[in-house]
Amino acid sequence: MDTLKATHKGIVSDTFLNALSYENALPRFEEMVKKEERRPFCYVAEDHGTVVGYALAALAGKRPPSYQAYQGELKTMYILPDYHRMGIGRNLIRAVAEHFQQEMVPSLFVGAFRDNYPAKRFYESLGARLIEEYRGEISGEEFMLATYGWVSVPGLLQLLAS
Repeated sequence: MDTLKATHKGIVSDTFLNALSYENALPRFEEMVKKEERRPFCYVAEDHGTVVGYALAALAGKRPPSYQAYQGELKTMYILPDYHRMGIGRNLIRAVAEHFQQEMVPSLFVGAFRDNYPAKRFYESLGARLIEEYRGEISGEEFMLATYGWVSVPGLLQLLAS
């Protein structure tokens, strides 16, 4: 929760961020993890026992036609701002992509707030392509969102290795 709040300060409203809590988020995360048919998994980055980031991914569920080419989904990934630009994001993406490759999942997508320019630049630097931008609703508040995708997990892993 701390990573989400710190990462999105200035991108989403303070009202939205202030309403976020571990108690409110726990049922949502539990629901994601309970969907065993989607084979969810999570990787965590730590610094001396303190969680500084994580990536939660799963097989893609019901999705619009424009997403049909993408079988995997990076549901959420956050890294505390003090730990940005240290390679943690690349390592988490690599772990997710390696997991998907082992599971024979050839492609994946990820969503981001449209105005989260650091996240969008990060995904683009790793070869992700914009699938679409759209208006969405989260917890009763409207946001502009963007979805990025990698059509080739092996291609993503090759780029990460260079």
